[in-house]
Amino acid sequence: MDIISCQVINDLLPLYVDDVVSEETRTVIENHLTECRECTIKAERMKWNMEKEIKEKAAQAEKKALLSAREKIRKKRIITAVISVISVTLVMILAAFIMRNIRIPIKFDANNFRVKIEEEYDEEWLYLYYDGLVSGHNLVGMADSERHEEQMYIEMYTTPWDEIFKNKESRSDKNRIGICPIDDERIKVTELRLITGDLRMMYAPSRDYDQLMESSVLLWERNDK
Repeated sequence: MDIISCQVINDLLPLYVDDVVSEETRTVIENHLTECRECTIKAERMKWNMEKEIKEKAAQAEKKALLSAREKIRKKRIITAVISVISVTLVMILAAFIMRNIRIPIKFDANNFRVKIEEEYDEEWLYLYYDGLVSGHNLVGMADSERHEEQMYIEMYTTPWDEIFKNKESRSDKNRIGICPIDDERIKVTELRLITGDLRMMYAPSRDYDQLMESSVLLWERNDK
């Protein structure tokens, strides 16, 4: 057999180490390595470098996969946190909306209601004073066109929001509500009543006078009718 030089073997070593040579070439190289220590050392060094490079690439791939997994977990946590914050915010907004819009009728208590006639804008006005918390009120008049008289009905209410969050000073303020002039040129006010029943009766298309009377409390009545 012809002797193959170390130079040829060195040229074939990268292919040998990568295991891409034919069986015949492999046999030739391995026979040479058994007799040549210098080429054997070069082959072992190539194998060691290749294994090192494979391990480094595997470590980098593992690190990259780990970082990718951590990033996905981080993004998922952020999305979950954002969704949680939005959900809680929406619930709080909805709860606040409901608490601000639920009307709790104010019941009559003689100790808290006073009606006065006061001079205002060169006219005598009917004023209602209430010692307590009022979130809002509405007025409606029921007129008798034949007698030119009108009965005034007032609804007063609080809301859960105000009852919980308004401070004590606001809760104890005396509320002054202007009702109307008592001597209008066209019609005169004869009574002021507080609605204590279903507030929706005030807005019914056809109000039932008797039902309104039964579900209301007389706060003020004109003496010179």
